[in-house]
Amino acid sequence: MERLRVCGRWLWGNLHREYESYWWLAPVLIGWLGLLAAVVGLSAHELTLGWQPAIVLAAFAHQLMWGAVVALALLLAARRWWAVFLALVIFSGVAATQAGSYVSGGKPGSGASLTLLQANLRVGAADPAHLVQEVRDDHVDIATTEELTTSEQARLTSAGLAAALPYRYLAPLPDGGGGLGIWSRYPLTAKVNHPGFELGVLSVQVASPAGAITLFAVHLLPPYPYPAGEWLHEIAALKTLLDHAGGHVVVAGDFNATMDNAQFRGLLADGYGDAAAELGAGYLPTYPTDRWFPPLIAIDHVLTENVQPAHLSTVGLTGSDHRGLLARLVVS
Repeated sequence: MERLRVCGRWLWGNLHREYESYWWLAPVLIGWLGLLAAVVGLSAHELTLGWQPAIVLAAFAHQLMWGAVVALALLLAARRWWAVFLALVIFSGVAATQAGSYVSGGKPGSGASLTLLQANLRVGAADPAHLVQEVRDDHVDIATTEELTTSEQARLTSAGLAAALPYRYLAPLPDGGGGLGIWSRYPLTAKVNHPGFELGVLSVQVASPAGAITLFAVHLLPPYPYPAGEWLHEIAALKTLLDHAGGHVVVAGDFNATMDNAQFRGLLADGYGDAAAELGAGYLPTYPTDRWFPPLIAIDHVLTENVQPAHLSTVGLTGSDHRGLLARLVVS
């Protein structure tokens, strides 16, 4: 028994000394993994690739780039100075791509304002009473709805949405995720259901108090599990539509793309702005909301041209797998 105790003390002493000698290995290893994640995120953000894995990685680039922060903290703690220098360089690249989303572009000008609600209804599963209450509580003037089924349209009408927003242009479907709807407090004209989009793009002219506004309701195909080429085609087709719109334009919907997708940023190249970035609202993830973890990716957006965003926030949508977007827009 005494020999066992002696052996045990010897083994513990050696293990303890080994642990003290190599305690820094774990944070250094995790730090290097964090740097690798950040480099992958930066690369996915910067590169315009049509390769499906690259497109999907770009959607999660924001999360991957947090690896630079983790790495910097751990490598500093471990005093690996040359690795800290590399982490600072990578962190600078991360800041260059992400910091702009947290800096406001300035105060909106004066003019009439509109409140818009963007809502993906999860193939008609969203609770109509909750959505109508949201419209009433926040004095919504326009609502864009994706994944609108014919049965959900009837439930929304019964719940009072048609009374609150009496002018509408609806293209529901019996099932599937392709139904769309525009609901408005103000008259709508020039209604178009644009061909060539699998899930749909609608546009209307809204006779707002500040004058005519061209409004697009958008639902683009996701780049996965569909072929990436279809997503790329729809992004390019939408850009063509927006480039020819002109005047006061608002584009709201589920783009199935984030600001880290270079192809999505291409939509902003000719005068359009993303409301979240314009306001410095930061990263506003909207999907998914039906998991045990919080939403991760920001795929719902409000874009504007010659219309200034004054406020943007996410709102809960009971029964949906998306959070909605509530935007106040100033038309000068």
